[in-house]
Amino acid sequence: GTVLNRYWDDSATPREESYREDVATASKLSRPKEETYRNLRAAAESGWDFSSRWFADGRTLATIRTVDLIPVDLNSLLYQLELTLSRAYEGTSAEKTSEFRKRAATRRAAVQRYLWNEKLQSFTDYLWREGRAVDEVTAAAASPLFFGLANDEQAAGVANAVRANLLKAHGLVSTPIDTGEQWDAPNGWAPLQWIAIEGLRRYRQTELA
Repeated sequence: GTVLNRYWDDSATPREESYREDVATASKLSRPKEETYRNLRAAAESGWDFSSRWFADGRTLATIRTVDLIPVDLNSLLYQLELTLSRAYEGTSAEKTSEFRKRAATRRAAVQRYLWNEKLQSFTDYLWREGRAVDEVTAAAASPLFFGLANDEQAAGVANAVRANLLKAHGLVSTPIDTGEQWDAPNGWAPLQWIAIEGLRRYRQTELA
């Protein structure tokens, strides 16, 4: 009965801006081309285009499965949006204020239930078709800290996971895997640095921040 969100695109066609590349990627696979196109589009929608985060084998674009994942960063952002809407309705609609406050609380509970990875002591994405967490720490793990969904113990776990897997000489890599894709090692992206720094500070992980 809980709703969590995923990246998605209604179109199952090659992207207009990368038509030739998408056709080439889909031609390498035995699965329906429409599935590949939709997953490529969904990954582009995420902003993380492209990353091993979306790859079934963790290495190659041809195995992309974006729509099979419940992303921790997207649901953290939507939690914040629901809180923002609840505040926006204060003074104009008690019903809407209550509705969005309840939505945020329900989403937070779902993030805690499905996106906290006990094994890795970090927040990770969730493979909803398979009913299991992804066994990889990415920079998206800091999003629940930035938006205040974590508890102190979880924040300490994320800090340890980030330090062990992502911290490099000049900041955080997006993922620990070097695939040649731009949202993988050795690359780091400014919004992810900011989210991690502010999220860690929020939970008094100041040395790592």
